[in-house]
Amino acid sequence: MRSYDLIVIGAGAGGLTVAKGAAAFGATVALVEKKSHIGGDCLHYGCIPSKTLVELAKKVHDIHANAKGFGLEAEGQLNLSIIMEHVQDVITHFHTIEEDSNLIDLGIDLYKGHASFVTEHQIEIDRKQRINGKRFVIATGSSPIIPDIKGIENTPHYTNETIYQLDKVPNRLVVIGGGPTNLELGQCFARFGSDVTILDEAKTFLAQQDEEIALALRDRLTEEMSIHTNSLVVEIEELDVEKKVKFLKDGNLETIVADEVLVGVGRQANTSNIGLNEIGVQLDNVHNVLVNPYLQTSKPHIYAIGDVHGKFCFSHAAGVEGKVVVQNAVLGLKKKIRYDNIPYTFYTDPEIFHIGMTEKEAIKKYGKHNVGVLNVQAAEIDRFITSGDEKGFVKVIISKRGKILGAQAIGKHADDWMQALVFAKTKKYRVGALSTVVYPYPSNTGILQAVGDTYWRQKFHTKWSKWMKRYTQIFR
Repeated sequence: MRSYDLIVIGAGAGGLTVAKGAAAFGATVALVEKKSHIGGDCLHYGCIPSKTLVELAKKVHDIHANAKGFGLEAEGQLNLSIIMEHVQDVITHFHTIEEDSNLIDLGIDLYKGHASFVTEHQIEIDRKQRINGKRFVIATGSSPIIPDIKGIENTPHYTNETIYQLDKVPNRLVVIGGGPTNLELGQCFARFGSDVTILDEAKTFLAQQDEEIALALRDRLTEEMSIHTNSLVVEIEELDVEKKVKFLKDGNLETIVADEVLVGVGRQANTSNIGLNEIGVQLDNVHNVLVNPYLQTSKPHIYAIGDVHGKFCFSHAAGVEGKVVVQNAVLGLKKKIRYDNIPYTFYTDPEIFHIGMTEKEAIKKYGKHNVGVLNVQAAEIDRFITSGDEKGFVKVIISKRGKILGAQAIGKHADDWMQALVFAKTKKYRVGALSTVVYPYPSNTGILQAVGDTYWRQKFHTKWSKWMKRYTQIFR
C-alpha cells in the first residue's frame, strides 16, 4: 500500500495549487480526482465557460448597439449552437494546457476515482484501492442547490452547470435566484434575444454589495431584463413545451410563463459520501467543513480549501488558500488565511469590483467619524469619456490616516483598472500613494490617480490649508 506525505482530494483550482506546490518542495503527493478531466468546476462549469459566454454575448450586443449608433442595421438569427460549440472549444483548449501528464512530470501520483476516508490517515478510491497519507487536503468543491419548490423534480430546468447544453435561444427565460452567476447568465441570454426575468427571494438586490454600486448595476441591468426582488418561487409546472412559474411577490401570488427555467439559488459543499463524519471531521449546519484560520479541520492533519468550507467561494481565493496550506502542511509554518486583500469581480456588463470593506461595514466597525469615502465618477476621466463609458464610478473607503479599508467600482473592465489599488492595499500603502504613480494618458487607471488627488486636495483644504497659504505667501 502506497503512503504519501500529502494526499489532495479534488483537482480544481485549489487542489492543483496544493499538489504542485507540495511537489515542488519535495513532498510525495497523491492527487485524487473523481472526474475524467482535472480542472474542477471553474474550468468545466464556472469561470471559464461562463466568462466565455459573457464575452460572446458582449460581441453580439456590440454588433447591434454599434450598428444602430452608426445608422446601420444588423439582421439575422443567432445560432446558439455555434455559441455553445465555441464555449466547449475553449474548455477543450484548457484540457490541452492542463493535462494529466503535466502533473505526472512534476512527480505527482494522479488517481482517478471517488475518494472516501477509511481512517484518519487512509482513503479508499472507488472501493478498490487504498492509500495512506500523513496529511490531507479536502478540495472537493461544491454543487448547485436544487431548492425545495413544488413540481421542480418533474419539470425540466437548467442550472449553471447544464445551461451550456441549450442549442436554441429560448424566447422567454425565467431565472430563479439573483446572485452574480445568474445575473451574468441572464444578461447573456437577454443579449442573445431572450425575454429574461430574474426572480430573487432576497428583499434587497445584491445585499452584500455597496448600496450605491448595487443600485447602479440594477439600473443598468433592468435596461436589458426584468429583475424582481422579494419574489419567492413556490411552484413550477410543465405545460406542453412551456413552464408555468408561480411566485409570491410582496406576499401576492403571481404567475409567469417561460420556455426555459434556470435555477441558481446557491451552492452546497461536496462533503457527503467521502467519510468525513466517520472519522470525526466537523461540519456546520449546512455541511460546510469547519476550518480554523490555518485552514485546518477539527482533525489538525486534515485541511480544507475552496468552496468546501464556504467562506470565500472564488477560484482565485482557493488558489491563495492552496498556497497557505502548502506553507502550513508541507513547510510546518503557521500561516493564517486573510481575505481582506482578495478582490473579486462580478462579470456583468458593466462589471462590479470589490475588495475589503464596504462603507457600511467600515462605519459599523470603526464609527462614522473615523471613516472617509473617496468617490470619483468615470465621467471625470478622459479615457472613460472617449470610450463612452461615463456611467461608472469608484468608491474607496479609508481611515482617518488614509489607510485603504476597502473599495468598490462599477464600469467596463473594472477588474483591470482597479488592480493598482489591489496592490496598494495589499502592500499597505496609504491611498495618497495612488497619486504618486505615473499612469499612461489617457487610460482608465487615471481614475485611481484621481482618487489619490482627491485625497490630497481634501487634506490640504481641511487640515493644512491655513499653513500652506501662509507658506506660499512667504516664499512665493
